[in-house]
Amino acid sequence: MASDWMNKQTTVISSPLKLKLIAKLSNAYFRPFDSNMLINNITTVICLDDYHSLDRAGRKKKGVTMSDPRANDFDLTLDPIAYLVSYLDLV
Repeated sequence: MASDWMNKQTTVISSPLKLKLIAKLSNAYFRPFDSNMLINNITTVICLDDYHSLDRAGRKKKGVTMSDPRANDFDLTLDPIAYLVSYLDLV
């Protein structure tokens, strides 16, 4: 779920380009696309909150912090980012 900050930024930063990517990214890579990715013609902000592999209870059980690589699966960002870059090259 997107944070309140991300929801506010979505209304300020995002552009029609985001709407063009929503369907493709939703179907191709992960759960229904939400406002955790801010896209416009100048910059893209990707919230990494969705790429934690352990929640608070899981981190406590394993004795790791959220910055520990074992608590994250940032490799999942590679496909959506590669798609976004290739799409923007076409625009």
